Amino acid sequence: MELRFVKWDPSGNTTILILDPVPHDRHAEVAVELMKDRSLCAEQVGYLEAPSHPSAVAKLKMMGGEFCGNASRCLAAQLALTGQREKSRQGSLETKQNITIEVSGHKGVLEAKVKRLDDPSRWDVEIGMPLPKEIRTGINDQLGLYSIVFFEGITHIVLWEKSVSNLLVQESLSFLRASGLPGDTWGILFYDEELHLMVPVVSVEAVNTLIYEQSCGSGTVAVGAALAEKNKASITQLGVKQPGGELVTDVVWDEGIRSIRLSGEIRLVAEGTVYLNEGGVET
Repeated sequence: MELRFVKWDPSGNTTILILDPVPHDRHAEVAVELMKDRSLCAEQVGYLEAPSHPSAVAKLKMMGGEFCGNASRCLAAQLALTGQREKSRQGSLETKQNITIEVSGHKGVLEAKVKRLDDPSRWDVEIGMPLPKEIRTGINDQLGLYSIVFFEGITHIVLWEKSVSNLLVQESLSFLRASGLPGDTWGILFYDEELHLMVPVVSVEAVNTLIYEQSCGSGTVAVGAALAEKNKASITQLGVKQPGGELVTDVVWDEGIRSIRLSGEIRLVAEGTVYLNEGGVET
């Protein structure tokens, strides 16, 4: 199998986008191979597909059918870059674009604002994010004070008082699976409210992965949503520092969460062709 790909870096959460069709029943298998260090080495993989919504330019299907905020921003940047290259061939150039996309794990479309920075490989992408379906807050003997933020395509638990621990990751996963919430994609977010520092860990059970991510877009907005709900107030330009860099979220709260936006820089790392064979991946 020969596949065209691009690799984007949104604050360290390296994302491979596959530009050629791949059968859905092979998405997980192909993603696992591509993510390996010996191959393209990334934290996640998404597949470009034709949109079903008339206003969307393209659709992104993630490797396990989950939702991903950073990968959504990568798709918007990729579409902007492709459009820019076409405009350049025609003798014109656009540095700002508005792009509408579809993403797995979310019914409906997302609107992105894309701006080219000082070179064609660097983009600032702001995107409207799905609203949480439910937010639960409680106290657990092992996990301490927590908030569960349930989105349609991923569920996060924010641990407000704990430092990063492999044991707490496993206990959090067990707690989430027993929560009664649907889905099989879970995020564990170790968050320091005073320092605005977050370490995200994401489990995608459909692909059997558990990644200590360099950054997490949906995790960033989960923290913002939980804070807005806790304080009963909107949040403006909350910069959440993560191992790979900073992401920014804005939450409008008015007797409930009304809108959420996620923004940050994205960098194009590589593009080309990858070759799959029965023994794995060769590049």
